[in-house]
Amino acid sequence: MNRTPRTENLTRLSSEEARQRIARGESESDWARVNAIPDDEIGADDPDALPMTDEELATAPILRRPGQRGLQKLPTKQRTTLRLSADVLAHFRADGAGWQTRINDALKQWIAEHGER
Repeated sequence: MNRTPRTENLTRLSSEEARQRIARGESESDWARVNAIPDDEIGADDPDALPMTDEELATAPILRRPGQRGLQKLPTKQRTTLRLSADVLAHFRADGAGWQTRINDALKQWIAEHGER
């Protein structure tokens, strides 16, 4: 079934706004009709609503939200506590996000220039 979405009657709401409208009885949806639909029939005519196969799950890209960390690349970094001068910290933080990586890079450069022990 190929349907063209009707957008002229759509109103975008946040989930909180929708809950508030329902609580005030302002919802224009026919909830009795919606609640009468058996769960196994919801989305049955929508190919995008079908469960993914094992093969689709195995090949699906892993998406992350902005700022969400992914797996660490080798070599794995180690967590430590380091006390730095306020001016050193201010210098690296001045350029924004990634300041810890920039400190790590500066320390690596120092090791490269002065030799490893």
